[in-house]
Amino acid sequence: MARIQILELPMEHQGDDTTTPFVFVIDQVAKAEEEPLRRGTNTLDAFATQCGARGTLLFPGTLDIG
Repeated sequence: MARIQILELPMEHQGDDTTTPFVFVIDQVAKAEEEPLRRGTNTLDAFATQCGARGTLLFPGTLDIG
């Protein structure tokens, strides 16, 4: 079963304001799950944008974000 992780990107500074951008990382994507997720990439990216993320990344194997 696929899982979702959050990867924080380097902090951005604009004057006194700072933001920490991030992306959703979906790993452990099984072959049967991969095609529907890739077809829905625009939907995934739209969801990520609504959540404030910069995008989504899909991986078939396990990715350890530390």
